[in-house]
Amino acid sequence: MTSTWKDARLGYTVRRRPPTPNIDLGRFKDLYTSNISDILGKLMTMDCRIKPVVNIEAPVIGFAVTVMVHPGANLMVKKAMEMAQPGDIIVINDQFDRNNALLGGVMAEMAAAKGIAAFITDGLVRDQEELEAAGVPVFAQGLTPIAPASSRPMGQVNTAISCGGVIIHPGDIVMADKSGVVVIPAIDAETVLEKGEVLRKKEWEWLHPEMPGEFPIYASTNAELERTGCEIEPGA
Repeated sequence: MTSTWKDARLGYTVRRRPPTPNIDLGRFKDLYTSNISDILGKLMTMDCRIKPVVNIEAPVIGFAVTVMVHPGANLMVKKAMEMAQPGDIIVINDQFDRNNALLGGVMAEMAAAKGIAAFITDGLVRDQEELEAAGVPVFAQGLTPIAPASSRPMGQVNTAISCGGVIIHPGDIVMADKSGVVVIPAIDAETVLEKGEVLRKKEWEWLHPEMPGEFPIYASTNAELERTGCEIEPGA
């Protein structure tokens, strides 16, 4: 005997994709996740367990379509894929599940056909060879051959979620590369770009001192050692 719900269940919801923010993502091309992490005070950087499970040729950046699922269940992931626009990144809160893959080769092929930029999840995925062939970057906790759970119709699409310890809202900017994943709140995009330009200029100056080899970081390091009372043997 099966039962059905006559009324919508609280927390089981699909919301419209918000309008695409008027932000040119190409302006971030000279920045890496490490730069963004520094600018955002290390607070919008996902857990280091979330890493690329396929070969990543270049950083990926896009607007977030957010998904929350019951651990290991991917019904809402499929709905998010239907709703996503080309260039979007699907970000999935799977509560660090270590039992079931959320997606594999078939869904990656579907995502590639639609132009989805990447998948990011704190759960597991499968079919590494097929993921590689599909060409859609996938960042996850790891790999498993175990299929998704199919009988857990719960979750949310396009609500605020947590993934890898970071709060993400639909429409936020997500950047991912070989080092990891960072999230840029859409409201902070212009400030991040301004600070990024300053940071890149500063890094260039660090690496190109007036006297070759006399990097400013050495002077600041020695000043900090002296300030904090470190005993330095003469000549060291």
